[in-house]
Amino acid sequence: HPEKVARLILRDTYLRAADMGKIPRMRALGAVLRADYESYLDLMALTILGWDDAEQAKEMVTWMADVSSHEAVQALANATATFNVTGLTEAIAVPTLVMNPNYMPVPSSDMARALVAMIADARLWLYGRNDGLAIVDRMAEFLAEGDDALDAPNAPSGINTQPGLTVILFADIANSTGLTEELGDAAFREKARALDTALRDAISGAGGTAIEGKLLGDGVLATFGAAREAIACAQACHEVGSHTGLPLHVGIHAGDVIREDNNVFGGAVNVAARISDASEAGETLVSGTVRDLARTSAGVSFEDRGERDLKGVSDAVRVWAVGK
Repeated sequence: HPEKVARLILRDTYLRAADMGKIPRMRALGAVLRADYESYLDLMALTILGWDDAEQAKEMVTWMADVSSHEAVQALANATATFNVTGLTEAIAVPTLVMNPNYMPVPSSDMARALVAMIADARLWLYGRNDGLAIVDRMAEFLAEGDDALDAPNAPSGINTQPGLTVILFADIANSTGLTEELGDAAFREKARALDTALRDAISGAGGTAIEGKLLGDGVLATFGAAREAIACAQACHEVGSHTGLPLHVGIHAGDVIREDNNVFGGAVNVAARISDASEAGETLVSGTVRDLARTSAGVSFEDRGERDLKGVSDAVRVWAVGK
Protein backbone atom coordinates (compact mmCIF):
# COMPACT_ATOMS: atom_id res chain seq x y z
CA HIS A 1 0.00 0.00 0.00
CA PRO A 2 2.41 2.73 -1.14
CA GLU A 3 -0.35 5.33 -0.84
CA LYS A 4 -0.13 4.90 2.94
CA VAL A 5 3.61 5.55 3.09
CA ALA A 6 4.63 9.13 3.95
CA ARG A 7 8.32 8.47 4.58
CA LEU A 8 10.60 5.55 3.83
CA ILE A 9 13.73 4.34 5.61
CA LEU A 10 15.98 1.83 3.84
CA ARG A 11 18.72 0.36 5.99
CA ASP A 12 21.66 -1.88 5.08
CA THR A 13 20.46 -2.53 1.56
CA TYR A 14 21.32 -2.06 -2.11
CA LEU A 15 19.99 -2.18 -5.67
CA ARG A 16 21.62 -5.25 -7.21
CA ALA A 17 23.23 -8.23 -5.57
CA ALA A 18 25.31 -8.63 -8.74
CA ASP A 19 27.33 -5.59 -7.59
CA MET A 20 28.79 -7.77 -4.83
CA GLY A 21 30.77 -9.65 -7.45
CA LYS A 22 32.78 -6.49 -8.11
CA ILE A 23 34.07 -6.43 -4.52
CA PRO A 24 37.20 -8.58 -4.02
CA ARG A 25 36.48 -9.28 -0.34
CA MET A 26 33.02 -10.63 -1.16
CA ARG A 27 34.43 -12.89 -3.84
CA ALA A 28 36.93 -14.17 -1.28
CA LEU A 29 34.22 -14.72 1.34
CA GLY A 30 32.16 -16.62 -1.21
CA ALA A 31 35.09 -18.90 -1.94
CA VAL A 32 35.62 -19.54 1.79
CA LEU A 33 31.89 -20.25 2.25
CA ARG A 34 32.06 -22.93 -0.41
CA ALA A 35 35.24 -24.45 1.01
CA ASP A 36 35.02 -24.26 4.80
CA TYR A 37 31.99 -23.10 6.80
CA GLU A 38 33.80 -22.66 10.14
CA SER A 39 36.37 -20.34 8.57
CA TYR A 40 33.55 -18.43 6.89
CA LEU A 41 31.82 -17.84 10.25
CA ASP A 42 35.09 -16.63 11.79
CA LEU A 43 35.62 -14.15 8.95
CA MET A 44 32.01 -12.91 9.08
CA ALA A 45 32.24 -12.24 12.80
CA LEU A 46 35.47 -10.29 12.39
CA THR A 47 34.01 -8.36 9.46
CA ILE A 48 30.94 -7.35 11.45
CA LEU A 49 32.53 -6.72 14.87
CA GLY A 50 36.13 -5.82 14.04
CA TRP A 51 39.20 -6.98 15.95
CA ASP A 52 38.65 -5.10 19.22
CA ASP A 53 36.69 -7.77 21.13
CA ALA A 54 37.77 -11.32 20.39
CA GLU A 55 35.40 -12.81 23.00
CA GLN A 56 32.39 -11.10 21.46
CA ALA A 57 33.47 -12.39 18.04
CA LYS A 58 33.65 -15.94 19.42
CA GLU A 59 30.15 -15.56 20.89
CA MET A 60 28.84 -14.41 17.51
CA VAL A 61 30.44 -17.40 15.77
CA THR A 62 28.77 -19.76 18.26
CA TRP A 63 25.41 -18.02 17.80
CA MET A 64 25.60 -18.11 13.98
CA ALA A 65 26.52 -21.79 14.06
CA ASP A 66 23.53 -22.51 16.33
CA VAL A 67 20.88 -20.66 14.32
CA SER A 68 21.87 -21.69 10.80
CA SER A 69 23.76 -24.26 8.76
CA HIS A 70 26.24 -24.40 5.90
CA GLU A 71 23.53 -25.58 3.52
CA ALA A 72 21.11 -22.79 4.50
CA VAL A 73 23.68 -20.02 4.17
CA GLN A 74 24.84 -21.37 0.81
CA ALA A 75 21.22 -21.50 -0.40
CA LEU A 76 20.69 -17.91 0.75
CA ALA A 77 23.84 -16.80 -1.08
CA ASN A 78 22.66 -18.51 -4.27
CA ALA A 79 19.22 -16.89 -4.03
CA THR A 80 20.61 -13.44 -3.19
CA ALA A 81 22.59 -13.38 -6.43
CA THR A 82 19.36 -12.78 -8.34
CA PHE A 83 18.16 -9.81 -6.26
CA ASN A 84 17.59 -6.63 -8.30
CA VAL A 85 15.15 -3.88 -7.25
CA THR A 86 16.31 -1.23 -9.72
CA GLY A 87 12.92 -1.14 -11.43
CA LEU A 88 11.09 -0.59 -8.14
CA THR A 89 13.03 2.52 -7.13
CA GLU A 90 11.42 4.63 -9.85
CA ALA A 91 8.06 4.29 -8.08
CA ILE A 92 9.32 5.72 -4.78
CA ALA A 93 7.81 9.20 -4.51
CA VAL A 94 8.21 9.97 -0.80
CA PRO A 95 11.17 11.38 1.16
CA THR A 96 13.56 8.48 1.72
CA LEU A 97 16.45 8.01 4.13
CA VAL A 98 19.06 5.42 3.14
CA MET A 99 21.13 4.26 6.13
CA ASN A 100 24.11 2.03 5.41
CA PRO A 101 27.29 1.11 7.31
CA ASN A 102 30.59 2.68 6.30
CA TYR A 103 32.66 -0.28 7.50
CA MET A 104 31.14 -3.31 5.74
CA PRO A 105 32.21 -4.64 2.33
CA VAL A 106 28.50 -5.13 1.54
CA PRO A 107 26.51 -3.04 1.26
CA SER A 108 29.40 -0.75 0.40
CA SER A 109 29.21 3.05 0.44
CA ASP A 110 29.17 3.05 -3.36
CA MET A 111 26.23 0.63 -3.41
CA ALA A 112 24.38 2.96 -1.03
CA ARG A 113 25.07 5.98 -3.24
CA ALA A 114 23.87 4.09 -6.29
CA LEU A 115 20.62 3.37 -4.45
CA VAL A 116 20.17 7.03 -3.47
CA ALA A 117 20.83 8.10 -7.07
CA MET A 118 17.83 6.07 -8.26
CA ILE A 119 15.32 7.63 -5.83
CA ALA A 120 14.00 11.08 -6.65
CA ASP A 121 13.79 12.41 -3.07
CA ALA A 122 16.46 10.59 -1.09
CA ARG A 123 19.29 11.34 1.28
CA LEU A 124 22.12 9.18 2.56
CA TRP A 125 23.55 8.64 6.02
CA LEU A 126 26.56 6.35 6.47
CA TYR A 127 26.97 5.16 10.06
CA GLY A 128 29.95 3.75 11.91
CA ARG A 129 30.43 0.50 13.79
CA ASN A 130 29.62 2.10 17.17
CA ASP A 131 26.70 4.29 16.08
CA GLY A 132 23.91 2.08 17.46
CA LEU A 133 22.09 4.79 19.42
CA ALA A 134 22.78 7.40 16.74
CA ILE A 135 20.94 5.18 14.22
CA VAL A 136 17.79 5.29 16.33
CA ASP A 137 18.11 9.06 16.82
CA ARG A 138 18.58 9.65 13.08
CA MET A 139 15.48 7.60 12.28
CA ALA A 140 13.43 9.57 14.81
CA GLU A 141 14.67 12.93 13.47
CA PHE A 142 13.87 11.96 9.89
CA LEU A 143 10.36 10.74 10.72
CA ALA A 144 9.67 13.90 12.73
CA GLU A 145 10.65 16.30 9.95
CA GLY A 146 8.14 18.24 7.86
CA ASP A 147 7.40 17.89 4.16
CA ASP A 148 10.46 19.97 3.24
CA ALA A 149 12.80 17.38 4.69
CA LEU A 150 15.57 17.66 2.13
CA ASP A 151 15.84 21.42 2.64
CA ALA A 152 15.91 21.19 6.42
CA PRO A 153 18.94 22.68 8.20
CA ASN A 154 19.43 19.49 10.26
CA ALA A 155 20.18 17.34 7.22
CA PRO A 156 22.84 14.65 7.78
CA SER A 157 26.32 15.98 8.47
CA GLY A 158 28.54 16.26 5.41
CA ILE A 159 25.68 16.30 2.91
CA ASN A 160 24.61 19.37 0.97
CA THR A 161 21.03 18.82 -0.13
CA GLN A 162 20.60 22.26 -1.70
CA PRO A 163 19.89 21.65 -5.37
CA GLY A 164 21.74 23.52 -8.09
CA LEU A 165 22.23 22.98 -11.80
CA THR A 166 25.48 21.14 -12.37
CA VAL A 167 26.95 19.91 -15.65
CA ILE A 168 28.11 16.31 -15.24
CA LEU A 169 30.60 14.53 -17.48
CA PHE A 170 31.17 10.80 -17.33
CA ALA A 171 33.99 9.20 -19.31
CA ASP A 172 34.43 5.43 -19.38
CA ILE A 173 36.92 3.15 -21.12
CA ALA A 174 35.32 1.44 -24.12
CA ASN A 175 35.52 -2.38 -24.16
CA SER A 176 37.55 -2.55 -20.96
CA THR A 177 36.91 -6.29 -20.63
CA GLY A 178 38.19 -7.02 -24.12
CA LEU A 179 41.20 -4.77 -23.64
CA THR A 180 42.04 -6.51 -20.37
CA GLU A 181 42.01 -9.87 -22.13
CA GLU A 182 44.09 -8.49 -25.00
CA LEU A 183 46.69 -6.63 -22.95
CA GLY A 184 46.68 -8.68 -19.77
CA ASP A 185 45.43 -7.42 -16.43
CA ALA A 186 48.69 -5.80 -15.26
CA ALA A 187 49.34 -3.96 -18.53
CA PHE A 188 45.73 -2.79 -18.76
CA ARG A 189 45.70 -1.47 -15.19
CA GLU A 190 48.97 0.37 -15.81
CA LYS A 191 47.50 2.05 -18.89
CA ALA A 192 44.27 2.79 -17.03
CA ARG A 193 46.15 4.46 -14.17
CA ALA A 194 48.08 6.64 -16.62
CA LEU A 195 44.82 7.47 -18.38
CA ASP A 196 43.12 8.37 -15.11
CA THR A 197 45.89 10.85 -14.25
CA ALA A 198 45.78 12.41 -17.71
CA LEU A 199 41.98 12.68 -17.65
CA ARG A 200 42.03 14.44 -14.31
CA ASP A 201 44.59 16.89 -15.66
CA ALA A 202 42.31 17.52 -18.66
CA ILE A 203 39.33 18.05 -16.37
CA SER A 204 41.23 20.53 -14.22
CA GLY A 205 42.53 22.33 -17.30
CA ALA A 206 38.98 22.74 -18.63
CA GLY A 207 37.76 24.29 -15.39
CA GLY A 208 36.06 21.17 -14.02
CA THR A 209 36.28 19.20 -10.81
CA ALA A 210 37.13 15.51 -10.88
CA ILE A 211 35.16 13.61 -8.28
CA GLU A 212 37.34 11.56 -5.97
CA GLY A 213 36.55 8.15 -4.59
CA LYS A 214 35.27 4.98 -6.16
CA LEU A 215 33.56 5.64 -9.48
CA LEU A 216 31.55 3.52 -11.90
CA GLY A 217 33.54 1.05 -13.97
CA ASP A 218 36.88 2.23 -15.35
CA GLY A 219 35.82 5.85 -15.77
CA VAL A 220 35.97 9.28 -14.28
CA LEU A 221 33.19 11.57 -13.16
CA ALA A 222 33.55 15.35 -13.27
CA THR A 223 31.37 18.39 -12.67
CA PHE A 224 31.43 21.75 -14.42
CA GLY A 225 29.77 25.11 -14.02
CA ALA A 226 29.18 25.53 -17.76
CA ALA A 227 28.20 23.16 -20.57
CA ARG A 228 30.82 24.57 -22.97
CA GLU A 229 33.56 23.72 -20.45
CA ALA A 230 32.35 20.13 -20.21
CA ILE A 231 32.21 19.76 -24.00
CA ALA A 232 35.73 21.16 -24.37
CA CYS A 233 36.88 18.73 -21.70
CA ALA A 234 35.21 15.83 -23.51
CA GLN A 235 37.22 16.61 -26.63
CA ALA A 236 40.43 16.72 -24.57
CA CYS A 237 39.51 13.41 -22.91
CA HIS A 238 39.10 11.73 -26.29
CA GLU A 239 42.54 12.98 -27.34
CA VAL A 240 44.03 11.51 -24.17
CA GLY A 241 42.23 8.21 -24.70
CA SER A 242 43.45 8.01 -28.30
CA HIS A 243 47.01 8.75 -27.21
CA THR A 244 47.00 5.98 -24.57
CA GLY A 245 45.23 3.46 -26.80
CA LEU A 246 42.18 3.34 -24.54
CA PRO A 247 39.22 4.87 -26.42
CA LEU A 248 36.43 6.36 -24.35
CA HIS A 249 32.68 6.59 -24.11
CA VAL A 250 31.70 10.09 -22.94
CA GLY A 251 28.31 11.31 -21.80
CA ILE A 252 27.29 14.75 -20.52
CA HIS A 253 24.10 15.77 -18.73
CA ALA A 254 23.05 18.70 -16.54
CA GLY A 255 20.75 18.70 -13.55
CA ASP A 256 20.44 18.95 -9.79
CA VAL A 257 22.88 16.92 -7.72
CA ILE A 258 23.36 16.08 -4.07
CA ARG A 259 26.85 16.78 -2.77
CA GLU A 260 28.38 14.71 -0.02
CA ASP A 261 31.87 15.84 0.95
CA ASN A 262 33.88 15.37 -2.29
CA ASN A 263 31.30 13.28 -4.08
CA VAL A 264 28.07 13.92 -5.98
CA PHE A 265 25.12 11.69 -6.62
CA GLY A 266 21.51 11.85 -7.68
CA GLY A 267 19.41 11.08 -10.70
CA ALA A 268 21.33 13.49 -12.95
CA VAL A 269 24.59 11.61 -12.27
CA ASN A 270 22.94 8.34 -13.23
CA VAL A 271 21.64 9.85 -16.47
CA ALA A 272 25.13 11.12 -17.39
CA ALA A 273 26.58 7.64 -16.82
CA ARG A 274 23.86 6.00 -18.92
CA ILE A 275 24.32 8.50 -21.74
CA SER A 276 28.01 7.61 -21.68
CA ASP A 277 27.07 3.91 -21.93
CA ALA A 278 24.97 4.73 -25.03
CA SER A 279 27.82 6.46 -26.87
CA GLU A 280 30.15 4.80 -29.34
CA ALA A 281 33.89 4.54 -28.65
CA GLY A 282 35.43 7.95 -29.31
CA GLU A 283 32.04 9.69 -29.30
CA THR A 284 30.50 12.27 -26.96
CA LEU A 285 26.74 12.18 -26.43
CA VAL A 286 24.92 14.94 -24.57
CA SER A 287 21.39 15.36 -23.32
CA GLY A 288 19.04 17.94 -24.76
CA THR A 289 19.60 20.06 -21.66
CA VAL A 290 23.32 20.30 -22.36
CA ARG A 291 22.77 20.92 -26.06
CA ASP A 292 20.42 23.81 -25.27
CA LEU A 293 22.93 25.31 -22.84
CA ALA A 294 25.90 25.02 -25.20
CA ARG A 295 24.53 25.43 -28.73
CA THR A 296 25.51 29.10 -28.95
CA SER A 297 28.67 29.05 -26.86
CA ALA A 298 30.57 25.79 -27.37
CA GLY A 299 31.54 26.33 -31.02
CA VAL A 300 30.56 22.79 -32.01
CA SER A 301 27.73 21.18 -33.95
CA PHE A 302 25.22 18.70 -32.59
CA GLU A 303 23.73 15.74 -34.44
CA ASP A 304 20.35 14.49 -33.24
CA ARG A 305 20.62 10.79 -32.36
CA GLY A 306 17.00 10.43 -31.28
CA GLU A 307 15.47 9.20 -28.06
CA ARG A 308 17.15 6.42 -26.15
CA ASP A 309 15.79 4.13 -23.46
CA LEU A 310 18.49 4.31 -20.81
CA LYS A 311 18.89 1.67 -18.14
CA GLY A 312 17.42 2.80 -14.84
CA VAL A 313 15.86 5.95 -16.35
CA SER A 314 12.06 5.89 -16.55
CA ASP A 315 11.58 8.24 -19.53
CA ALA A 316 13.36 8.07 -22.87
CA VAL A 317 16.13 10.67 -23.22
CA ARG A 318 16.90 12.47 -26.48
CA VAL A 319 20.66 12.55 -27.06
CA TRP A 320 22.89 14.54 -29.40
CA ALA A 321 26.34 13.68 -30.71
CA VAL A 322 28.94 16.42 -30.47
CA GLY A 323 30.54 17.24 -33.82
CA LYS A 324 33.36 19.55 -34.83
